[in-house]
Amino acid sequence: MKLPRQRRKDNRRKQFGPAKSVNGFRFRAWAACAFLVFGFGVIGVRLLSLGFIPYGEPETTPRLTTYTPFEQRGNILDRNGELMATTLSVYSLFADPANVLDSEQVARQLPTVLTDLTTQDVRNKLSRNSRFVWLKRALTPHEVYQVNALGLPGLGFRKEDRRMYPQQNVAAHVIGATNYQGQGISGIEGGAEEKLASGEDVALTIDMRLQRALHDALERTMEAHGAKGAWGITLDANTAEVVAMVSLPDYDANAYGKAPRSSWLNRNLGGVYEMGSTFKTFTLAMAKQELGLSLEEEIDCTKPLRIGRFTIRDSHAKRKWLKAREVFAYSSNIGAAQIADRMGPEVQQNYFQKLGLLDSVDIGMVTSVTPLYPEHHRWKRIATMSMSYGHGIAVTPIQMVSAVRAAAVDGVLKQPYTMIGQERLPDQPVFKPTTVAAVRDLLGDVTEYGTGSHARVHGYKVGGKTGTSEKSVAGGYDDKKHVASFVGVMPLDNPRFVTLIMVDEADEGAAGGGVAAAPAFADFAKQAVAILGIAPTEKTVELLKPEAQNGVLQAAAKAKARAKIQAQAAPKKATRKAQKYDKHEIITAYYHPTYQ
Repeated sequence: MKLPRQRRKDNRRKQFGPAKSVNGFRFRAWAACAFLVFGFGVIGVRLLSLGFIPYGEPETTPRLTTYTPFEQRGNILDRNGELMATTLSVYSLFADPANVLDSEQVARQLPTVLTDLTTQDVRNKLSRNSRFVWLKRALTPHEVYQVNALGLPGLGFRKEDRRMYPQQNVAAHVIGATNYQGQGISGIEGGAEEKLASGEDVALTIDMRLQRALHDALERTMEAHGAKGAWGITLDANTAEVVAMVSLPDYDANAYGKAPRSSWLNRNLGGVYEMGSTFKTFTLAMAKQELGLSLEEEIDCTKPLRIGRFTIRDSHAKRKWLKAREVFAYSSNIGAAQIADRMGPEVQQNYFQKLGLLDSVDIGMVTSVTPLYPEHHRWKRIATMSMSYGHGIAVTPIQMVSAVRAAAVDGVLKQPYTMIGQERLPDQPVFKPTTVAAVRDLLGDVTEYGTGSHARVHGYKVGGKTGTSEKSVAGGYDDKKHVASFVGVMPLDNPRFVTLIMVDEADEGAAGGGVAAAPAFADFAKQAVAILGIAPTEKTVELLKPEAQNGVLQAAAKAKARAKIQAQAAPKKATRKAQKYDKHEIITAYYHPTYQ
């Protein structure tokens, strides 16, 4: 068999022609040039980075960036142009944890200059998985200098706009506060948010001179009587403008977020209280207008008033027939209840509505609550009688002072307001001029020979009414905790201002409105007449003497001494039982679900 013939392998090298040799040489030359250019380029970039760009060692001086979280916000001014709130540029400190070389060093050194930070706070913030963390907002210029002096890498400052309040705590509840986005969240900051956010200034009716005077008087009262709190409002008697409003305890408006939550509440707007005997102002005014009640008419106050299974008593019983004006001056619950009973529930409810006591009040600020009172079908005889002396109905202080202004000044309910040019509801006529004159007469009796004698101011005719109410607790009332009040009009013959003072849980023996609140009114009024330039009606007058400012302390000392004597003279068990029976039974009449 014949095998196939194998092809012989040609191992000879192939030969290139002249053209192919030239092309290969050019390619290799271009490749070599490109490699050299790339290499020199890398070296050049590296040299530039080393020469002009910081690398490896982070900067040791905190860097500055600019950030404006909100547009320039308008200022808040008082009625005389005094600055109450403005916007300033401040520096806030941040860190980039990735650029912090030694986080433990930063955690140790930073609290030495920023004392409100702790080592653990800084350590926790720097351990976050983030390239940006705030360490402290709104540093002072001195704090910025001190942080820079530390030379800590990885820190920086950001320029921000921050709201500042020169008045600090004196007008904190009036002004309110903003959040970190610059939006108003309380007070005027919240109520006038639209105007302020647009850059428009807002002028208030507040007079900072009177604001400071009221603040000081309330502080002295709290200290003198060991009170838990104190608050007050002053209205212009003619316009119903709010010229001063203080609520204690308060807070520094520049540190709103750090203040205890309990201090945030403006009790003048956000709290409702049973006002006690100050409500007798309305009871007597209604009776004068509706019944033609003579202030000389005598009313039987010889013994407690029994209505079914309920009993109404007087705290300081006279046990005799009292004239209508004496019912008011001596603050007789028995007399007031009988007067209200003659008018009936419908008349009382109608006047309370006209006086603005049944609806919330808008004065241009955030925070306004609704009063508490019986539903219409429960507004029966016993409820009417208990509300005649301020029990069974709870209203805000701004409602109370506004209603008293109407009854004692011009007979017209005017909506109180805090911003100049603020839109208001139409005025509501309530009382005739003859009724107003009678109310002033009654208010004058209280300070002349009644329960409000501590409210007198030398050289001026003062009118007012005291009030005392028990604080509500779960299931009833605590007869050991009281809120004392005094509402005053001054000067009584030509009113310029109306002021309500309330004191929360004063020391035992000073819990009544005549002892705790009336002296505080006098303390404030003595300063107010000097500030407003109100001329005295008598030749001899003492204004702002040291002993005048210490009047609250003197009244407190006398009250404690008097309470001690009374405690030794009276049988304690019988007294406590009578008080508990009196107050508890009256309030039960209002809250009992089956009572008709």
